[in-house]
Amino acid sequence: MLSALAVAGWTAGSSPTWRILLAVAGPAAAAGMWALWLAPASARRLASIPLLAAKAAVFTLAGAALALVGHLGWGAALIAVSLGDLAVIHGRDRRSSS
Repeated sequence: MLSALAVAGWTAGSSPTWRILLAVAGPAAAAGMWALWLAPASARRLASIPLLAAKAAVFTLAGAALALVGHLGWGAALIAVSLGDLAVIHGRDRRSSS
């Protein structure tokens, strides 16, 4: 996801300065959000369903960003694989907590 955001930022930039800025800002914003609300050790970690929705949103946005800059196949693959993975993990976690 971080790499996808970096590639999307780099590709979207119109000058070397913008390329670098966007390639760093997207992943940094996602990593900061992940650390605050999605990481297992976070003091502010979201509850189960909002956590799943936020993770799905972050990966979907990263895939969409890739698709928008011309990497449609990679963007679609990122979305499909990450959402499938999140579904499997969520299902496993629900079974183990019951």
